[in-house]
Amino acid sequence: MTEDDLVLRCATIADLGATAQLHVEQLPAGFFPGLGPRFMRRWHRTYLDSPHGVALVAVCRCDARGHVCGFLFGSIDEAAHMRAVLADRRCLLVLAAVAAVSLLRHPSLAVRFVRTRARPWTRRLLGVKPRVL
Repeated sequence: MTEDDLVLRCATIADLGATAQLHVEQLPAGFFPGLGPRFMRRWHRTYLDSPHGVALVAVCRCDARGHVCGFLFGSIDEAAHMRAVLADRRCLLVLAAVAAVSLLRHPSLAVRFVRTRARPWTRRLLGVKPRVL
């Protein structure tokens, strides 16, 4: 396969199942992929919904079904993207619910969350500024 065999296009909601699965399979390191494809699908959607998000997929030109074989999700302004995600209470509730179910199913991941992320995320959600020493 060469670069001429790939078509790069904007991602759509219909692509999120494929991008989530690819993310979990090909980029398993990290906390979010550990939460599973359902969570990743919701997380990837934040980039589609945010005015600061960038969401692209690569599909093979020779594949008649147009299967996604690569993706890029990011933002042009990460701080603004996170503010948009945190301001969208419905999105935040869905992300939290999907993550909570995953944490209940994977106790070791729940322990990792409590140890490394619970305090900073709680502070961020409550709008508490970090202390500077």
